[in-house]
Amino acid sequence: MSKLSKLLAAPLAAVLLVGGYAATSSASSAKDAELGVSLGVTDTSVVGEATVSLSQDEVMATSQAELKKLRGAMFDKNVKFDGKALQSVVAENGMNKQQYLDAVVWDSALEKVAVQRAFEQTIAKGHTRPDGSKSKTATLDGRDAGFEILASGTSMDVKGAIDLWASEEKDLAAAEGKWTSDTAHLHNLLNPKSRAQAFALVAGADRTFVAGQFYFDGNADAKPAGLNGDYKLSSVVNVNANEITSVANSNLAVGESTKMVVSAGNLTLRVKEFASSAPEIAKVDSATGEVTGVAAGEATITATLADGTTTESTFTIGGTKSVNKDLGKATLTTTAGEGLKAGDEVGFSVKLDDQSITPTLKCEYAADGTTFEAVECDAKLKIAVDGSKLRVTVAADGYQPKQLGHTFAFIEKVDASGTKTKEPKADAVPEAGATESAAPNAYVKPSAAQTSATQPVASESATQPSVETPAAEASETSAEETPSAALSESPAASPAESETSAVETEKVTEKNTESVAPSPTETSKVPEAKVVLNKSEIFPGESVMANGSGFVPGEKIEVEFHSTPVRLGTVTAEEDGTFVAEVKTPKAAQAGEHNIVFKAKDATLELPITVNAVTKASSTATPIAAPKGLPRTGGPVGVGIIAVVAVGACAIAFGARNAARRGDL
Repeated sequence: MSKLSKLLAAPLAAVLLVGGYAATSSASSAKDAELGVSLGVTDTSVVGEATVSLSQDEVMATSQAELKKLRGAMFDKNVKFDGKALQSVVAENGMNKQQYLDAVVWDSALEKVAVQRAFEQTIAKGHTRPDGSKSKTATLDGRDAGFEILASGTSMDVKGAIDLWASEEKDLAAAEGKWTSDTAHLHNLLNPKSRAQAFALVAGADRTFVAGQFYFDGNADAKPAGLNGDYKLSSVVNVNANEITSVANSNLAVGESTKMVVSAGNLTLRVKEFASSAPEIAKVDSATGEVTGVAAGEATITATLADGTTTESTFTIGGTKSVNKDLGKATLTTTAGEGLKAGDEVGFSVKLDDQSITPTLKCEYAADGTTFEAVECDAKLKIAVDGSKLRVTVAADGYQPKQLGHTFAFIEKVDASGTKTKEPKADAVPEAGATESAAPNAYVKPSAAQTSATQPVASESATQPSVETPAAEASETSAEETPSAALSESPAASPAESETSAVETEKVTEKNTESVAPSPTETSKVPEAKVVLNKSEIFPGESVMANGSGFVPGEKIEVEFHSTPVRLGTVTAEEDGTFVAEVKTPKAAQAGEHNIVFKAKDATLELPITVNAVTKASSTATPIAAPKGLPRTGGPVGVGIIAVVAVGACAIAFGARNAARRGDL
């Protein structure tokens, strides 16, 4: 297969899930963008939806600055434009240099068109929309873009797109500044008649897309559309009936419900109607697709799209609905008191506010690996070592289990006579789902001084083999392809390792208490949590492998990407306190220094990571008919697309002559 992926129609599948959409995990919380851009929807149009993350205020600021910089540089070079010196062309249009730089004004209506078109690129690349119509049909309040330019790459950003379009400078000089298939993008950006403008950036499955929209008048409102956050966007798509498949059987208990969602690629398709073959066994809401088990047996649920295509799934209903209620407030109390030392027997008990529930306990004592069951809500254990951990899982039939925990830590004290004693340290740490208690030593949240570590204190590195980042796909224009440079390889990676420090001890005298450095005999040891990354340099959206150790077994560790915090997910420590996880960084990460942060209960580890800038991408420009007397801009419209439903599919090659000359597909 070529380096350029072929755009294929994805199989249509009925996806079963409880609540939310198949497109992304955050779809249920996404806002409806309400762009108002014409989709060309008819009674028989199939509409697909997906959730995307937008940062349009940032796109506006960057594009405005970069476009002014580009125009200023070309004005100073006095490049040829339509056969004349650019400075003279600007003067003919009644502007000086500063007026020329300020002439292109952001327009919120064009911004919404740009967002829609960038989103549509994730479905079908090129100047033909996913339903096969021309890009000019993407209108808002009857207004369409005078011309459109597009760019895409595996790690594209707005600056990279403008730099890519600007790379046509040599071709522009060779063409005496005239519009050709090799100069279309730069010619459009420099055109003094281009007044209103807007850009948008949307990330697809494996590429990021930038769309630029321009108009030949000065009626721009100079306002952002305010599109920042997660939004649900829509597009009309073509679906081939021969590619419809159905999912495997779904098992439901009587009384249970789930939602049937029809999807294609990364799109959730709007369904005209859902129907059940046996409503007495499994009923379905005809509008929402919510399926509910009624009686034991089998039923087929059929989803019909607006164009008449169908897909179905068979449901097997049996048994009774399982109950999964909340246990309510649970409290773990220990009998640890003054003078506690290793080997002492300590009692603990669990209390539920709802005393009508009779729970069972599964207890894990981390110090010696002991696991034991307790029917009653109290038990005893011997404290083996300083830092011993107790984890108690509280369960009851028909209820969601709840996990509680307690850490037994000792502190060494020295009195005025020099006598050393060990006393318990009040730092019981509740596990996930635990609640606090007013009882002594029960769920006292540790202070900063009591916590083993909350910040990373050391970094180490080791040389690793160089990591090669896949190059972005070849560039493209609507008529003939533009040249593009290969992505540079990332340099040899150095994994960053972050680890926690030891706990300080307290030295007590008759007159004061002071903090002293740990010594071999006076230090209270805690496990040293650490994480190692296999890379120290990445490109946006690239994954790194993280190896962690020294964590509490079963502990959930939050993973975030900083400077601006972005939650990446959670990992769970294994029984030995280790984990291995693939961490995928945000596609929209800006070039520069960042941190991948691992947040555990007793430590927050920040690992430095460098995000490299992208050096290769692809772009396309389209010709839209210009007003009378103005030059045509962009390139010829591309080929039609059939059954385009795969998000982030790939490049369509235009212009066989230049493609062959440059060696692109």
